[in-house]
Amino acid sequence: MKPSRAFWGIFLVAFGVLFLVGRNTDINLGWSYIWRFWPMVFVLIGLAVMLKDRRVKWVFSGFAGIVAAVFLYGAVSFSWIDSIHAEFDDDAVDVQLQEFSEPLSPGLKRASFSLDAAAGRYTIDTASDDLFRAKVKTTIGRFVLDREASGDDIHLRFKPEGKVHVKSWRFNRVPNAADIQLNPGVVWDIDLDAGAAEVDFDLSPFRISRLNVDAGAASLRLKLGMPAEEDLQCRIESGASSVRIAIPEDAACEITVESGLSSKSFQGFEKAGSNRYRTENFDAADKKIYIRAETGVSSIRVRKY
Repeated sequence: MKPSRAFWGIFLVAFGVLFLVGRNTDINLGWSYIWRFWPMVFVLIGLAVMLKDRRVKWVFSGFAGIVAAVFLYGAVSFSWIDSIHAEFDDDAVDVQLQEFSEPLSPGLKRASFSLDAAAGRYTIDTASDDLFRAKVKTTIGRFVLDREASGDDIHLRFKPEGKVHVKSWRFNRVPNAADIQLNPGVVWDIDLDAGAAEVDFDLSPFRISRLNVDAGAASLRLKLGMPAEEDLQCRIESGASSVRIAIPEDAACEITVESGLSSKSFQGFEKAGSNRYRTENFDAADKKIYIRAETGVSSIRVRKY
């Protein structure tokens, strides 16, 4: 058996077992401590690649599959079990509710937005008449919204302030939940540091020029719209994440992917070279979507809607 087959087989078995245990038991784990060790996945994969003995490579690949399953389950299980309004354990954390807004300046054409996402669930699915609005349910102390203006451009940075103080982190508890709204009339550059968060962004109503995502062990669902005045540049860097991207049916798109032990599925794309995939209408289109993905132990899928 090839080491890569051992990895994926054990990964799927371990992930399924974790999911069944998490759904049918009430197990407490110190996730705030465990998350520190997610780079062990890359250590094990690196050892499996370097070693020559096939049996030893199989063993390290199997261990890597188990470790990857644990971290991926921890990253994506929260929303499958509870909704965004899940209750928090009041004995373990202090829950705070916050609301933020940034008015739309007259004549503003372009803005940039960066989000530092702590563990939890973050959504964009509604437009706002303001430049930015957000409602947050947090257990990490507070979120802050920083604003910087330079000429006609505005940069907003939304981030947590403080540290998580949790006695124990259950599988079925969301430590943070944020509903974010953006203005659809402005051209946006978006930077997202996802870490170990669950991100569900419907960006189809918005005019996006650039989208950069850095994800460790996250669950990403991104719905893109048609490019506006310029090409849409989307860059994804992920470690052990689940990445789901939806693009419009008529969009011209090119995907370039560099992956380790990742699974790939690109619906409606044709291979156009080494690690490159394109839609049939790519060459003829004026405005295009470019997706650049660098993944470790991840699952990446791109589909049309």
